[in-house]
Amino acid sequence: MLDTIALLDEKLIPAWQQPVSVLDLLAARQLNLETALLGSSLFLSDAPFTGHKINPIQFQQLLQSAQKLWRDQDFYFQLGHRLLANGIGPLKDALYHVHSLSQWTDLIGEFALLLSPTIYCRDYTINAHERFLLFSSNIGLPLNSLQHRTLLVLISQLIKRSEKNWRVEFYLSENTPSDVDQFYVHVAGKCYFSSPFNGVRIRQKNNNDEGHHMDISTQVAINQCRDTLGEKRYLLPYVAELLWSNHQLTLNDTAEHIDTSPATLKRKLASCRVSFQALSDQMKAERAVIELLLKGTSLEQISNNLCFHDSSNFRRAFKRWTGMTPSSLKSAYRGIFEPS
Repeated sequence: MLDTIALLDEKLIPAWQQPVSVLDLLAARQLNLETALLGSSLFLSDAPFTGHKINPIQFQQLLQSAQKLWRDQDFYFQLGHRLLANGIGPLKDALYHVHSLSQWTDLIGEFALLLSPTIYCRDYTINAHERFLLFSSNIGLPLNSLQHRTLLVLISQLIKRSEKNWRVEFYLSENTPSDVDQFYVHVAGKCYFSSPFNGVRIRQKNNNDEGHHMDISTQVAINQCRDTLGEKRYLLPYVAELLWSNHQLTLNDTAEHIDTSPATLKRKLASCRVSFQALSDQMKAERAVIELLLKGTSLEQISNNLCFHDSSNFRRAFKRWTGMTPSSLKSAYRGIFEPS
């Protein structure tokens, strides 16, 4: 198991997909590509970069350099459109042709690295016809709000152009930005700012999620995505998923699950700028807030789901995590969230 877990300096991001789209966007404006590539471990002499891969820190450096060269505020919105054209490889074909909402969000979760190399998408079922994708950092750094914009454009346009007729709502933790008009132009869905988390809610108007079988070409596209990524996954989202699925896991349990020692796991998480306890608390807090706001789940039930002995202990932990009591959080966001 341990040999399938990668650290931040390991190169898993296919350079011929998202990084090339960044360069193509700059080239359309005749901007200096060599300047953009500084610190990315890529060189123009290697183009078209087939077979080359970079790590998340190098990709983040590429984005930062590209944004400085672009200068205009719409860079990340324009990049979202460019990625939709040719930047996510066979994943676009798979997402276009999958009609089941559950299958669609499952693919987003599995191939998040192809969709956004620095953002991890966690898939959460609200009910039979609603899903929620929660955005988290893939690299242990605070999420860059500008990177959300690329992902928002990409997801919203994927749904719009494939004519799935789903209702999409985006939630961002950043305050309403000065360039909010760019969201109305480029994002095909309602955007809510000052949210307690970052993610997208997708509602299927008719509950026709059952009975859809993938055709052979879609299965081919999915296999191509798996071949592109290989078997390795980054440590932080991998451990986060374990803790999200089982809130009782201790450091020792988790280390045993991935076939390593607790000390080694602690050291590797530290390299991702997070402690095991902080990550465990984050997963519990995210699930508690989502269940409270999106599902309207009772405090007693959430407390049980998160394996607390009683709701009083849960309330104290909730305030420690969020700075607010559950009731005050519900009141604060009553105008944004509509529990199903």
